[in-house]
Amino acid sequence: MGLSGLSDECPGVKAGKEASATQIPVDENRFVLPDIPRVAQSRINVANVTHDNGKVRGFKYAMGKHSINATIPNKSRFVITNDEVKMLLQRSDIVNKPVYNPIQIGGKVEVDKFVRQVGVDKIIGIDQSGRKTSILAIIADKKGNLINTFPGKL
Repeated sequence: MGLSGLSDECPGVKAGKEASATQIPVDENRFVLPDIPRVAQSRINVANVTHDNGKVRGFKYAMGKHSINATIPNKSRFVITNDEVKMLLQRSDIVNKPVYNPIQIGGKVEVDKFVRQVGVDKIIGIDQSGRKTSILAIIADKKGNLINTFPGKL
């Protein structure tokens, strides 16, 4: 998927040397602040393989679906390298952003999943609607182990 003809709307982009991650407002109907964020608030562990409902998840899983070379249709794609994604996930200004629990359809709060949505200082990918984006979505378990990450909002 090429970048030509795509929208230049990129909320959260800051230019220059002072650029840092910005908090993306969350929809209060889809996310809640966790009662106890635990370790999930303090780290994003990309080294471990995570199991989510019996399925293997983690960095390799995320890159298999969302890297620039991924072949899964109808998914957002990074336009930066896997190493650059990994570096973003380790930046302190990203790790220190608040985590939220997602709300499933029907209103059940997923207390074992923690979501961050942050704007970074450059275009990192193409979201699911085909627009350039500087937003990074990160889903981790209660221990801070990465479940999934992708460009764009959850």
